[in-house]
Amino acid sequence: MPTLNTCLRGPTRQGWRMPFSRRWSCEKEDRSEIGLMGRIGQMEKMERMALIRHVYVHSPFCRRKCPYCDFFSVEQDEPGAPLRERYFAAVAAEARLFHEEHGAGLAWPLETLYLGGGTPSLVEPERFEALIEALSGISAAPAPAHAVPALEFTIEVNPDSATDDRLLALRRIGVNRFSVGVQSFSYEALALLGRIHSARQGVEAVQRARFAGCDNGAQARVSLDLIYAIPGQSVEDWRRQIDQAIALEPDHISAYGLTYYEGTRLIERRQAGDLQPVCEEDEALMFEAAHAALTAAGYEHYEISNYARPGCACRHNQAVWRGEDYLGLGAAAHSRVAGRRWSNPADIEAYCTAIEAGRLPRQFHEEPSGGPLWRMDRLMLGLRTSEGVDLTRWPAAERKAFERDNAATVRRMVEEGLAIEEAGRLRLTLGGWLAHDAVVGALYRGQ
Repeated sequence: MPTLNTCLRGPTRQGWRMPFSRRWSCEKEDRSEIGLMGRIGQMEKMERMALIRHVYVHSPFCRRKCPYCDFFSVEQDEPGAPLRERYFAAVAAEARLFHEEHGAGLAWPLETLYLGGGTPSLVEPERFEALIEALSGISAAPAPAHAVPALEFTIEVNPDSATDDRLLALRRIGVNRFSVGVQSFSYEALALLGRIHSARQGVEAVQRARFAGCDNGAQARVSLDLIYAIPGQSVEDWRRQIDQAIALEPDHISAYGLTYYEGTRLIERRQAGDLQPVCEEDEALMFEAAHAALTAAGYEHYEISNYARPGCACRHNQAVWRGEDYLGLGAAAHSRVAGRRWSNPADIEAYCTAIEAGRLPRQFHEEPSGGPLWRMDRLMLGLRTSEGVDLTRWPAAERKAFERDNAATVRRMVEEGLAIEEAGRLRLTLGGWLAHDAVVGALYRGQ
């Protein structure tokens, strides 16, 4: 039998590559053929839910869709366009409909609010301000201030839309964390990725974001996104990119390996032979180089693709990775609330039409309540993080089944240096992260 380490150089190792957007990188997407209303007719009304503390809002508008991106977005760059007005009115209405149908309120203040896209920084801040007012209107009685962490309010920002005026306006509505899509400091790489900003604009956007509105309070936290394994990029090129990122002193850095998704222009170019992907050996070296440089600079490697200064991890993503409830609003948004998962249609017209008719256009997905699928779900998310999986918190029957089926596999993982098991907690090493999907697959099969 081949060892798990063979996966580091084999095709199954591709699973450790991450999607480019943090909000769904931590959530498996169900692409099965289910009708728009899915299993709604088969479900009884949800029981009254606990307060929801984490909200994601999808803003699908972009100036131009990047050729590597498979997330839902539309090219629309007209400020004040009727479509934007209609869309954000529907998002606010969706929150109210959800509250009316299920009696589920929002904790206020929330613990995290995340505006993703698309390019939400293209949208007029006053639209988000109106949405925040709508959300506060369906909140339940707020928890005591001492029991609720300060709101982490994140917005994804593209450098070409990160003007001083726009960033200041976003700070005034409460944004305190900017996630800047720099992606690369190389003009050639930016051109290949189809980005419409320059390397210089990327640097300036990070600097502007840090100091926007600091005259009236504390600086905003800044996260910086980078992509590696770009065709033509060497390991040394990537090390220089990391050094440039560190020099900007962001609070958080996300480093994603370039992935070729079906249906994107990038994979069409690959299939046509127009570009040559970076070999897997070099991609693994790039992953290891990022870990070495960023941890040496004081960043904690707290998730496969994410690094943070102490105390600066993305709390929104951490909530999802830990299996906490979160409500997703907008077209293509995903939710997990009270043991149910659903997604909205990736179509603005279908989404808005349903909401305007007073109907939540949800497609429900199976949420395993126990057994192998339940265990795999927890392993897929938990083993992505440095915390790993705390087996002592699993239901007794699930932990017993896991230990029965996987004792030999876990022992082999530990012997091969892919995992660490201590005090009932299982977590992966750096090598284990490189083989994440293969490791989880082996645990699922009990091999």
